[in-house]
Amino acid sequence: CMRSLQRLFRIRSARMKCAVPFSQHFSYTFFHRSFGYARKQGYLAEKLLVFPDRMSYHLNAKQESYDQYALRAFHANESRTSIGLPEGKFVYASFNQPYKIDKYVFKVWMKILQRVPNSVLWLLNFNDEATNRFREAARASDIDADRIVVTPLLPKATHLRLKKHADLLLDTPAYNAHSTAADALWSGVPALTAPQEIMSGRVCSSLLAALQCEKHTVVQSTEEYIDKAVAFAQNSTLLAEARSCVHEQRRASRLFSVSDFADVFVRGLRASIELAHLQFRGHVVLA
Repeated sequence: CMRSLQRLFRIRSARMKCAVPFSQHFSYTFFHRSFGYARKQGYLAEKLLVFPDRMSYHLNAKQESYDQYALRAFHANESRTSIGLPEGKFVYASFNQPYKIDKYVFKVWMKILQRVPNSVLWLLNFNDEATNRFREAARASDIDADRIVVTPLLPKATHLRLKKHADLLLDTPAYNAHSTAADALWSGVPALTAPQEIMSGRVCSSLLAALQCEKHTVVQSTEEYIDKAVAFAQNSTLLAEARSCVHEQRRASRLFSVSDFADVFVRGLRASIELAHLQFRGHVVLA
C-alpha cells in the first residue's frame, strides 16, 4: 500500500503536505469505513475524512502495475497438475503466511474438507516446519495429509497467473488476507470471509465491498462460512456466479486503481484544508 502511495504523493514519516495556498500538515491513518465510522465516530477526538462508498482503504495497484501482464494471465496454458494441484478436485486455497492460520481456522477448514471429500487445500510453503505442522493437524482431523497441497513461493507475476487455478480463497477471520486476497481477486478467484469486530478481521470484506461482490462471499458466522464453502464445491452455478462477479468487477470497480484512489484522496485533503481554513470542525464526507 505505502509503495503505491509513494508513487503519487510525497510522504515522509506518515505526514503529508499538500500544495495549497497555505501550508498545513496532517497526521493520518486509514481504516475501513465499516469499522468505526457509523458506530464510533462520537468517541473519536479526531475529525474524519470519509471516502465514498465502494472504496477500500487498501491500495492495490494492479491496473497500473500489471495491465500488460493481465492481458495474457487468463490464457496461460499451465495445467493444474503442472503446478502440483490435482485435476478434477475442488481447490480451496489460502496464500496467507502461517502466523495468520491459527488452530481454530485450520480446524474449520478441516471440517470443510470432511464434508467435501473430493477437495484439497492449497497452501504456500513459507517454511518446512509450518508445512509439517499443517499436515500433522490434518491427520489429527482424519484428513489425508496428501490433501494439503503445498507449493513453493514464486515470483509475483507467476504467482498471480497461477492463482486462477484455485476455486475459492478461504480467508483467515482473526487476521484477514490483505494483499493475498487482493491478488486472488485480481486473478479472478472469489474470497470467502466472515468479518470480525477488529479491523484486521474486516480487510477482506472491505475489498469485496469495494468490488461489489460481497453478496456472494461475505458471511456472518463460522457455521455460515463452513456451509458456504461446502455449497460452492457442490453447486457449480453458485461458484460461477461468484467468479463472474469478480471477473466483471475487477476492472469496473475502483479497487485496483491507485490513480482513482489518489484523485479522491487529494480531493478530500483539499476539502479538509479549505474547510479548516473556514473554521469548520466537523467530519468531511465525500460523495
